[in-house]
Amino acid sequence: AYYGRGPWDTYPDRWQSCHIGLWKSTVTDEYAHFPVPQDCGNHRECAAVTLSSAKGGVCTVQATDTPFTFSALHYTPQDIASVRHDHELKECDATILTVDCAVLGIGNSSCGPGVLKRYSIDKSRTHRLSLNISLKK
Repeated sequence: AYYGRGPWDTYPDRWQSCHIGLWKSTVTDEYAHFPVPQDCGNHRECAAVTLSSAKGGVCTVQATDTPFTFSALHYTPQDIASVRHDHELKECDATILTVDCAVLGIGNSSCGPGVLKRYSIDKSRTHRLSLNISLKK
């Protein structure tokens, strides 16, 4: 469950069809099956995300000031980048939670030009993220 832009994934150059609200999903459903595996499941402008396991474990991440971006998948970014087809991916036993203060736009890099400059990460700017993380068994 998360409070942020949803219900589908959002990026700096792909977010206007999503609204801020409380959304629920499963980690399995967050992965998008593209012809060529690529980054997916990202959610922007989030104030909180809570991951719950079938065994009752709970991990909550809350922003203390500015919103964050997150994804929760059964694959690492390296797993996704290392294969050419979905069937080559091996699902992790764990959930890979990625929390960021800034992410790159999507662009059309898989089949066209890269990200426009206005959707890239400004490397001259300091990016800071303050979070509260709680774990419960």
